[in-house]
Amino acid sequence: MSQTAGNNRGTLGRAANRFPVIAQDMFNYIARYTASNHQLNCVLEIDGLIDTVVLSKAVRHTVDIEPILGCRFVECPEPYWEEREDMDSLHYISIVKTNEPDREMEDFIIESLDPCVDPLLKVRVIRAKTDYICIKIDHACCDGGGLKEYISLLADVYTGLMANTLADVKKHGGRRDQGQVFEVLNITDPRQAWDSSRGDRLATWGFPSNPGIEERPRVAVRRIRGEEFSRLVQGAQHKGCTINDILMTAFYRGYCGVVKPGEGRPMDIELTVDLRRYIPGGRTGVLCNLSGSETVTLDFKNEESFNETLAKTVQQIRRMKQGLFGMQTAFVFEVFQSIGFNQALGWFRQMRQQAVQNKLANPFLSNFGEVSSSTIRFGCRKVIDTYMVSPVFFAPGLMLGVSTYKEVLTLTIGFYQTSTDSDDINLLLDQVVEQLLAAGK
Repeated sequence: MSQTAGNNRGTLGRAANRFPVIAQDMFNYIARYTASNHQLNCVLEIDGLIDTVVLSKAVRHTVDIEPILGCRFVECPEPYWEEREDMDSLHYISIVKTNEPDREMEDFIIESLDPCVDPLLKVRVIRAKTDYICIKIDHACCDGGGLKEYISLLADVYTGLMANTLADVKKHGGRRDQGQVFEVLNITDPRQAWDSSRGDRLATWGFPSNPGIEERPRVAVRRIRGEEFSRLVQGAQHKGCTINDILMTAFYRGYCGVVKPGEGRPMDIELTVDLRRYIPGGRTGVLCNLSGSETVTLDFKNEESFNETLAKTVQQIRRMKQGLFGMQTAFVFEVFQSIGFNQALGWFRQMRQQAVQNKLANPFLSNFGEVSSSTIRFGCRKVIDTYMVSPVFFAPGLMLGVSTYKEVLTLTIGFYQTSTDSDDINLLLDQVVEQLLAAGK
């Protein structure tokens, strides 16, 4: 694929009310059949009550500003996004009054969404003693970085409407494809840059489960806040590493505590990478998928201390960052798009069948980072707490989603009760938290 071809395919231009499906869109859409419920969620706690009429107008404006949100995914050998003609009649926002906000939040998070039929965006206000704004976006149109940008956009539009200062609504334009990263890195042909030998490695382990029937989704959540969070940050600074290094180490050790792989066996964990790291300013200007991943391989040792495991983790990730960190996955996405939707879907279905039979699938760590580095405001209201929720994975796969806001770190895991025992999930989260708290001492 040449740079010119990438430019044409990635620009959010309209032709007969259609938008291009870029490589990562297609991959994340296929995930609905083979990997997860392909949805991203965010919960925002407000310090009071929101104006739901204004919020509804703001949500509708954001659909006009970000054209991809007003589309449906159309499956075909060369899939495309089709602009909907019924946007004004769709219900993007709902309001629920309750005395049990936590239950309502989870009900919203696990609610299914079909990108071929439903809106790609749904917002729910859960009204209890205070308001919670819950946002759901289909992963086929944007990733975690895109969801964070959407949260900022919605807050800004709402604030502008409340103050009567919102200027004319203008559509965001720009490239959604990976070519914008390839250009920065001077990569003219991603297929030649792809290391094909890295695609042959099979999963080394899987979470205890009985995969095959994925029903009754649930989300388990843990929070680390206050002094415990401060000690965790200080611990990372003292050890000369990043919070992500500590998260990877804690996740690996906690996962080993549940799976018990056996001493001396190298095991893999997939680490997601936000490829916006390569773009000046770290923002694309338009909602999109722009993520990659790296495989961290560690060998389990019974008597190894946290710091000993951490040292191996840091060494490996630092070595990865000296190269094209996270980019091999981006190259793979381009290869799969080049073979066409049907063939790519068939290949991933074979991989899914193999994972079910062998009960093997490497776990993922997805650290969204800070939802916002400053206080999010909806007019005069402040967001006093927020966290993001990664997709609910099909067993034996599993993803640990992590986000931070105002010195609170949140861990989430989505799972299906028909295939994975909730006690095992809770044990894993408790062990990861235990490892993180120990790292802060």
